[in-house]
Amino acid sequence: FPVTIGVILDDMIFDRDRTGTQNVDYAEILNNFYNENIGLFLKMNGKDVVDAPIYFKEFIGRKEIDTGITYVNRAALQRYLADPKRRINASQFEHHLREAGILLHDNKKKRIGAYWSKGSDVGAVNCYWFKMDIKDVSDPDSE
Repeated sequence: FPVTIGVILDDMIFDRDRTGTQNVDYAEILNNFYNENIGLFLKMNGKDVVDAPIYFKEFIGRKEIDTGITYVNRAALQRYLADPKRRINASQFEHHLREAGILLHDNKKKRIGAYWSKGSDVGAVNCYWFKMDIKDVSDPDSE
């Protein structure tokens, strides 16, 4: 009898964490993360560096303009989500962004410093892989 209750509770907790009960705009949370940490991203177009991170020792992600993919250090984003000001459930975040077609992978290794001379020694880290809307990236030549 107690095992059945435990299984039911586990299922309820899993469903709660997966679906959530609040109206949360997870894409906006991701955009806020990008905006608050913009200086910590390496922006690449193919093998060309478009913008290097301001603070090399803390750099946490890579935006690839040519592929439309943004790689974010998993640990850094999870710290951001878990911050007491936000308390965003990572499972819900992942589920909703995967459903929206924004999250491609939630724990895949990537060398985020590849093709950047100062970041070439940075090893592969576990990353979230997000599909980026290319229209969001401004082209300095078109302004």
